[in-house]
Amino acid sequence: MPNCKETTHRSSANGERCALCRCLVHRTRGTYATDTHEGRSHATGHHLVPQRFLGKSATRRKKGPRTAILRPDTFPTPGELLVFCYECHEELLHNPMLLEEDIRRLAELFELSEASEPDGKPFEKVRLARRIEIFHNTIAEGVRCLLARKQNGG
Repeated sequence: MPNCKETTHRSSANGERCALCRCLVHRTRGTYATDTHEGRSHATGHHLVPQRFLGKSATRRKKGPRTAILRPDTFPTPGELLVFCYECHEELLHNPMLLEEDIRRLAELFELSEASEPDGKPFEKVRLARRIEIFHNTIAEGVRCLLARKQNGG
């Protein structure tokens, strides 16, 4: 991916590490996603801002370009790629656990922010972009709050 900046967390003695759990990762052929230590710690890249949000998608080349949802300047790192272990990338980032109460609160937040679409999907994706930003901000604010609490002994 020529336009992507791949960032890894490196330990000088131990090599490449997952950006989240900080485990040592590797790139051994044939081990990705296997239910073994090697499969669980296999290195994988993840775009911080999904390419589909920017109107790009490697899997849609034959079908033509996607309609961009976000402008490239919406977030500060539109092409940046971080390295994660298989578990953090596939199990955590791609499958967040949201309970029914979480969904209800998010839906209320979307409604209060005029980001819901009770009358159907319009042609433009402005409200979807707003929901993406609200979802990102919700996670960012929650992380800041929990981190501050932990740092203060809570």
